[in-house]
Amino acid sequence: MTYINTTVEEHKGTDYDLVCCSEVVEHVENQANFIRDCLKLVKPTGHMFVSTIAKTPESYIMTIVLGE
Repeated sequence: MTYINTTVEEHKGTDYDLVCCSEVVEHVENQANFIRDCLKLVKPTGHMFVSTIAKTPESYIMTIVLGE
């Protein structure tokens, strides 16, 4: 298994079994384009995993105030 830590733009045209975007989407300027570009990298039988912090007061306290 190979892990690549780089930008989406550097890998256009390459198909991956898994594209993982953990805690990234909230830092991207154009989120719709970013997700679209990531989906283009996933093989037809592959998977895409996206996670982000929920926008609730509770998650803010737990992740920003207490976590940082």
